[in-house]
Amino acid sequence: MKVEGDRMTSFLRIPNDDSAKLCAACHKQNSYVVGTDHDLSITAPNERNMEQQTVAEAGVCSACHVVHNAWGNGLWSRSVGLGENRNEARCSGCHWRRKSASKKSLRGPNHPMNKRVNEAKASLQGETASFYIYDSEAKVRTEFPLFTRDGFRTPDGDITCPTCHNVHVWDPEQAGPGSARKNLEGDGGNSFLRKSNLPNSQLCTTCHAKKAFIQGTDHDMSIVAPESKNRLKQSVAQSGICSACHLPHNAQKDGYQLWGRTPGSGSELKQERLCLGCHAKNGVGSKKVVTRFIHPRKVLVTEAHRIGNESYAPIYDKEGNEVQAGVITCATCHEPHIWAPGIDKKGPGKPTEGTNRTSFLRFKSSKNICRNCHGLDSLQKFKYFHSPSSRKGGGSRRSRPPGLIGQP
Repeated sequence: MKVEGDRMTSFLRIPNDDSAKLCAACHKQNSYVVGTDHDLSITAPNERNMEQQTVAEAGVCSACHVVHNAWGNGLWSRSVGLGENRNEARCSGCHWRRKSASKKSLRGPNHPMNKRVNEAKASLQGETASFYIYDSEAKVRTEFPLFTRDGFRTPDGDITCPTCHNVHVWDPEQAGPGSARKNLEGDGGNSFLRKSNLPNSQLCTTCHAKKAFIQGTDHDMSIVAPESKNRLKQSVAQSGICSACHLPHNAQKDGYQLWGRTPGSGSELKQERLCLGCHAKNGVGSKKVVTRFIHPRKVLVTEAHRIGNESYAPIYDKEGNEVQAGVITCATCHEPHIWAPGIDKKGPGKPTEGTNRTSFLRFKSSKNICRNCHGLDSLQKFKYFHSPSSRKGGGSRRSRPPGLIGQP
């Protein structure tokens, strides 16, 4: 009599069992998806692919791929969602509202995607250059994969979801199938990341190389405020050093700097409000509250140096954009990731009392931006900017009459 085949028969050379043994014969690493949150026998057993099959009927891999009658490259077997890139559309087919992974949908601003690493803004290009690796024949490769809009790998491609995520491997530091038979809550060390972000945000610093120098400084929350949590209620122990301030997914709604904390008050400038979220009476930087921080807003400052020059100081507009002519803000003089100017190394690993030669200052005294306007007085203005001695009347911002707020 006629028999309908299944994943264990159908003239297969190896049974397509629950360990994906048939597929693993060639695609061993991809079979590590078994036992992870992308194993739909655990997280969505009733989901069906385009052939209307569940994973119980067709095997773990069939949730996303089928050998016959597939749709497009990747032997895709699911409907897709929104996205400018085929890979992004594949992911959003599940990670979206009312979809099987709706609890892990991306509802807020996310890391820029569908862009090339070498198209990063000018202030980042110096550190992202190390992402591209050239061999003796001048062939280029990248540490993480980049993709064409159609989903194919290419070293000249764009950043998209699988640039940072390996969808088949739950923990980048443990080669093998997942060990759980239940839906796990991930953290910065797993979650299908290509590189663990614990403890020191190694994934982030693969591209943002100079930001790694924040480790061991007073802006490393694992040292100064380990219990502090970002807007997603995560500590740095759970999601890595960078997560204290920045989030690759679901950041603050305006997306500025992918900010992961609640901005503070006390300034009309977006960039300064980021700093004031911590450096405030009830913030994690309450011991370093700065009351005298405003450079006169009516003074329009121009930056004559190019990015990369040791004297370069970013100038900002009200919305926090770097501009050629704007106002001086906190980040004009401070680089919050590097403890001492001109010294690209990690911090001492313990809380340190700063001086006017360290304290995350962006440049050495002789290169200060104040000299552009103040000439011989610039050294005093720069070193003692937050001190009454460098301001007329010596009063703090909060002690002045309302009409004088922001005046020197």
